[in-house]
Amino acid sequence: GVVAKRSKWVFLFLMLLFLLPSTKATAQVTYTLGDGTISSNTLGVSPFATINRNQRSQYLYYGQELTDAGAMSGNIVSLALNITQLGGANLYPENVNIKMKMVPNVVLGNQLMENLPVYYSAATVNITETGWYTFALNAPFEWDGFSNILIEICRNNENFGNSFKVESTLYNALDYRTVGLYSNETNIAGCDLTGTSEMINSDRRTRPNMQFTMTDPCSGLPIPGETVVSAGPYCDG
Repeated sequence: GVVAKRSKWVFLFLMLLFLLPSTKATAQVTYTLGDGTISSNTLGVSPFATINRNQRSQYLYYGQELTDAGAMSGNIVSLALNITQLGGANLYPENVNIKMKMVPNVVLGNQLMENLPVYYSAATVNITETGWYTFALNAPFEWDGFSNILIEICRNNENFGNSFKVESTLYNALDYRTVGLYSNETNIAGCDLTGTSEMINSDRRTRPNMQFTMTDPCSGLPIPGETVVSAGPYCDG
């Protein structure tokens, strides 16, 4: 009768919805690199050592660290730092840029690398409480699944005072993973600083713990036209 015909059409409609191509984005997974518990406000180690006006810091994260955590090639869409102490009342990092690049280096020298592409920019980063603070990248960073990643965080503040502390890890002798420059000059931006780092060796071996949030290339279907992964290991068949 009428009820049977109506049920048939409802069933066919539901089946059609099921068969239509999905536009669901791939799932996101967060990986934490670094397990130390040092709370550091040292210039260079903390990218927001706002005791100085200008700062430019670079950090090396190994591709092997990500793969050991279970990551595969895909898009990094956000980064996070574990803030353990604030810089003070009404003091925030200003004119912040985050730059990223895949590199072959296994240690860093005492000079910063140049010409890294910018993936995040903000006039002010409103860090108002301790804990993990996430920086949603303005554009995804495509990681190939094995290369090491160099991350630069640079800034310049009009106002400065106390420094933000970040949770960090101290690595072994000669395992240099951090390099930084800083100044109080008013005529040069932090992202334009050049020269030799003044960091002592123990600080160069201390790197902020960082969370990488990535799209999972093995979950869901990609949005048509969206680049999901580049060359590298793929999902099991």
